[in-house]
Amino acid sequence: MHSLMAWTYPPDTTGSGIGSLLMKQAITFIKERGFKNVELGVIAANVRARNFYESHGWELVEEFTDGIEGVPISIYRLHP
Repeated sequence: MHSLMAWTYPPDTTGSGIGSLLMKQAITFIKERGFKNVELGVIAANVRARNFYESHGWELVEEFTDGIEGVPISIYRLHP
């Protein structure tokens, strides 16, 4: 099992393309290593992040209304 626990970058870089660049590199890494089951979780209310993941091919597969410590979480899966 491999995990990436967090992915953040400074708010002033939003819209600069760095997130997309990092995501493309991450997806290339995933494909090159032959990972088959790749999932991520995001706070359900974080619409901006959810739109970002969806725009990069991640598909919503599950939602946990109780989430973590009562915070709803959405689970996305990538099919490399």
